[in-house]
Parts: sequence; C-alpha cells; structure tokens
Amino acid sequence: MPDFCSAIGCSNERSKKTKEKGITFHLFPKDVFRRQEWITAVRRSGFTPHKAAQLCSCHFRKEDFDRTGQTVRLREGVIPSIFSWPGPLCKVGRKIPAPSLNLTSQKLEPPRTRSRSTVRQQVNALNLSKQSKTRKTLRLLCTKTSDEVKLAEEASKKYGFPAPTIFAKVIDKSLPADIIYEDEKCLAFRDISPQAPVHFLVIPRIPIPRISEAQDDDAELLGHLLVVAKKVARQESLKEGYRMVINDGKHGAQSVYHLHIHVLGGRQMSWPPG
Repeated sequence: MPDFCSAIGCSNERSKKTKEKGITFHLFPKDVFRRQEWITAVRRSGFTPHKAAQLCSCHFRKEDFDRTGQTVRLREGVIPSIFSWPGPLCKVGRKIPAPSLNLTSQKLEPPRTRSRSTVRQQVNALNLSKQSKTRKTLRLLCTKTSDEVKLAEEASKKYGFPAPTIFAKVIDKSLPADIIYEDEKCLAFRDISPQAPVHFLVIPRIPIPRISEAQDDDAELLGHLLVVAKKVARQESLKEGYRMVINDGKHGAQSVYHLHIHVLGGRQMSWPPG
C-alpha cells in the first residue's frame, strides 16, 4: 500500500517519481506533545494519525533541516509550516481546535487535571500492548531456530557475549521491518527514519558488535555485505550513485552495536560528511 502525505491537498506519495524529485517523507513524532503540535499544524478536523502517518518534506522550511552531517535530518522540535489549505482554513485569526488525543478507549480525566508524566505512562502502556499483539501475528523466520542458535554460539566464541540489540529482533522476525533482501548470511531492510529518498541497512546474521571488532576470518562475510549492498542498490534503481556508511563506536555515532551498513541514495550527497 503506497504511503501518502497526510497534509490536506497534498498528493505526494512515496514513489520513484518523488524520490527523483528529492522529496523525503517524515513520520509524525512519537513524543505525544510534539505529535500534537504537528496534528494542530496540519489543520485536519478530527484527524488522528496512525503509527505510519507522515508528512513530505514540501511542508517544511529549508532551515528546518540539518544538513551539516552526512545525512539530512529534521532539526529537533521543528513544526511543519508550509501548506496550501482550502479558503476557510486560511482566514487570518481563525483558531483551529486541537484534536483530542484519544489515548485509550476508556474515559480519562480531563486534560487539565492530568500531568505530562501521566499522559506519557498511558501512551507507553498502549505502545507495549500494541507491540505484544503484533508479535503474536508475525510470521516465523524462514531459517530454523537451531540455525540462529548456532550463529549465536559462533559469535559468542569470537566476540564474547554482546547484549542483544534491536537488530536481533529484526533477524528473528519478532520486530516488524520492511525487509527487501535476505540470505543465509545477511539481510537488508529499510531504515525506519530515512535520511534520503532511498535509505536501507545491510546487517550480518552473526552479531558482530562493530567493524573494529571484526576478525580476520570475517573477510569473506564483510565482502559479502558489500556485494549485497551493491545488488540492493541496483534493485532500488540508484543508477546515479549512492553512499555507503559504517559508523563505529562513540565518535563514529554508532547507535546500535550490531555491525550495519547504511546505504543512502536518491539525492545529491554533500561533502565532507559531519
């Protein structure tokens, strides 16, 4: 199912055509208060965004984007401000009522009497409940459980016992992901917070914590990751080129300690990276 921009009157959808134009899509913030600011800015009466709702980059100002690093990100706290609303919504001084949060199906206390921490607790409880229901319906991994156990045992001998990461859940399919390639050695999936029209990750099934901890006998696997990255980039029609990035450790801004290759394309990259 295509992903459409949630703004009134905007027909942009995530497609090859919008990728070529350099249009990116950004999910509504997870923080309930920032999310409410975006909902108010959109001015859609009764609008309650689902978890995959997003706005395209056409509704943000140029200064809303941080272009100092190797990827383009929305700056912290920005609010969409560029819209083409129907006439009635464009009247000066018109107040747009903020939609209700609808945090639960139960009747909650009036918003004035609930603290910010209380709202966060309710939202967190809902998210945990949804995740639990989703996991029950997910399909099993195509490889056998015994295969994954064997991979974990081999990794523990070489790298010690690294703590499980979110990527381990992507590998065993206990966490949903848009997987676009997989084989017996690795898999590739789209980044949940894309920094380019095309942004996917390639990760090994064996949990190597970081590139600086790879062993000499990992050479074949590391080469395989690069070849897969090239194949998927071709599959994604990145004919004009792309950028591969491997972050390592604190100074390398590595956020997940499971070796992964970022592949970004579909727009002109800047240099030098941050």
